[in-house]
Amino acid sequence: TDRSLPSLAAGKDGVMRAEDLFVFVGAGASRPAPTALLTFNEIRDSVLRDLDLGEYVARDPRAQPDLVRIASAIFPERFLLGLHESGLDLEVWLGDALGRVRPNAAHGVMAQLAANGAKVWTVNYDHNIEEAGTRPLDVVAWPDEPRNADLVKPHGTLGGQLIATAEQVVRGLGEPWLRQLERDLDGRATVAFLGY
Repeated sequence: TDRSLPSLAAGKDGVMRAEDLFVFVGAGASRPAPTALLTFNEIRDSVLRDLDLGEYVARDPRAQPDLVRIASAIFPERFLLGLHESGLDLEVWLGDALGRVRPNAAHGVMAQLAANGAKVWTVNYDHNIEEAGTRPLDVVAWPDEPRNADLVKPHGTLGGQLIATAEQVVRGLGEPWLRQLERDLDGRATVAFLGY
């Protein structure tokens, strides 16, 4: 297959190759259809409505501006920590919420890039990139030991343990994961962020 990409930051021959690229993929990559993943704000508001706390939700008939501002200031990881502390099994809940979506074109491009030598890291738990590929990708996900792989998931993957709460996120990557990140960035001509 042709492993070249349109010239973004082309090498000496004027062509950028997949192996010249490092991509960080965030949740925004899953917004376009058919994935149509909800934003954190939409998920938060849905959970608040389910808990009969509509006064914290903008555009709810019971909305109170001061309470809406409080809810709007909550970071995703802090919100997930609160759900976890209330006894919710986050892995099961997130699996239910994310396991029903289908890959979109962005996932297909990421799978193709990863298969052709780009380094692709994602903090997304879903399997959309893996499922979008034409061939199986080698995937490594936390809490496994990091290694050279097609797709790297430092926050975990559905079906396994996840880094989802504020306490886990602020801890940062462990030393082995930082070393793997350094190795994967080494020699890459271009670093791109998709979906942040």
